Amino acid sequence: MRNKDTRQKHHSFFDKTWFAFLMLAVIAGIIIYVWREVPERMARGLESANNAGTYGDSFGSVNALFTGLAFAGLVFSILLQQRQIQLQREDFLSQLEEMEDSRKTVERQNDLLDTQNRLMRAQIEAQLLQVEASAAEMESSVSAIRAQEYVVGAPQRKAQLDSITNRASVLQKRVGQVLTSSTAIDSNQAKTA
Repeated sequence: MRNKDTRQKHHSFFDKTWFAFLMLAVIAGIIIYVWREVPERMARGLESANNAGTYGDSFGSVNALFTGLAFAGLVFSILLQQRQIQLQREDFLSQLEEMEDSRKTVERQNDLLDTQNRLMRAQIEAQLLQVEASAAEMESSVSAIRAQEYVVGAPQRKAQLDSITNRASVLQKRVGQVLTSSTAIDSNQAKTA
């Protein structure tokens, strides 16, 4: 395929609008001249009624002129149509190139979205692991405090236990949020697939 930057537009002489109007004016001028002047010049030589047949036959050249002009118009219109078809073909090829570029761009965007989704899942899984580790640490702290409470029975340990329990409930809520966002990403990814 041709690159659109290196592509050059080729314009023929027949593509110009002014040229078409000029040709039309020239042809119209020739027709009017022939229509007015040829019969007058031929009638000057007409001296008798016997020459009238010759006078009528002399218009055969005018007939040939009009036939030639009609044929020239036909050739001209064929050349114009050929040029228009060539321009349409170039436009079509250009559109095909643009569609191919658009398709490649969409494929790259899809690849980037897939990569972004994988990264987001990895981040969510890492956060989930961190929350689970924090929850396990809190559970071990709670177990240790409970063990000390049974042994020592101090009311200070009860306050520490309540604080850790509150932190654990906050972390459990956070785990629920992370799991919810992970599920939302999975459903969005399933929709785009």
